[in-house]
Amino acid sequence: PIILSCTRLRPVRKDGAPLPGAPEWKKLRDEILASCGKLPAKPDLDKLILALRDPNYSDLIDEYTDDVGSTALMYCVGPANKHSHAIVKKLVTEQLANPTTRNA
Repeated sequence: PIILSCTRLRPVRKDGAPLPGAPEWKKLRDEILASCGKLPAKPDLDKLILALRDPNYSDLIDEYTDDVGSTALMYCVGPANKHSHAIVKKLVTEQLANPTTRNA
């Protein structure tokens, strides 16, 4: 028999990245969520790529959540446009994002 395993690597926090709640972290979180489509913004892959290249980015995309715990990936579900599919692909395949949403 053939046994297949789908083990995803767990990302590791980048040394020196601001901790959640720090002003630099909050600024970057707002940029990431906006680039993924948090209203009133629209999904924008180019802006997301810039945000992910920011030296303050921790390499842990799922720690950048809104005030109720929704992840960046969940913002791609709402206001879809030509960037939405590419953003979902980038977040899931390269950043190992998880679809977590919380309704207040």
